[in-house]
Amino acid sequence: MKTLTYKTLKDKLSLNEPMQVEDFKKIISILTIEQGDWWQYDGDFHSEKIELPNLRFENLTLQHLNLSRFDFSNSEFKNVVFKDCILVQSTFDYVKMYDCSFKRCNMTFTTIQDSLFVNTLFENQNFYFVDLERLDLKQCTWRLVNFKHQMLKSIDFTNCEFWDVRFLGDGEFSGTLFPKDFDMSLDFSI
Repeated sequence: MKTLTYKTLKDKLSLNEPMQVEDFKKIISILTIEQGDWWQYDGDFHSEKIELPNLRFENLTLQHLNLSRFDFSNSEFKNVVFKDCILVQSTFDYVKMYDCSFKRCNMTFTTIQDSLFVNTLFENQNFYFVDLERLDLKQCTWRLVNFKHQMLKSIDFTNCEFWDVRFLGDGEFSGTLFPKDFDMSLDFSI
């Protein structure tokens, strides 16, 4: 499997640091046009992983973008809004997010591990088969969120706000702590 890297993209496009919405649009447009050995686009989701690690994203609203299979590992996000984006099989490992939000995004099979989230909003989200492990959550809000077939390992939700959060199907919750007022008997469903 070939991987598209930030260096490859930077050589091909003029990208800003920190990245701007226009940069994502450039990346996505070239991904949908390029063919052959360098890139294959299958019409629905990107067929190769796109590595954009160690980047800084500030004051962005990313709306209606297909960012499937993007690897944002070790990146920092400040005041970034992901709205109605497709983030299927994306990776957010070792990221730092400050004052960000995820609204109505498809994050199926996304991995988020060993990351810091400060004052982050997750709203109207379906987390299906998402791998969440060892997250440091500070003053995060989870509103209208469904978790289905989850791996939630070593996560402390105690200083988070839960508003209409549901757990559907089976899951693994080892070492996970929930807010004091979270009623497990009402909010867990099969």
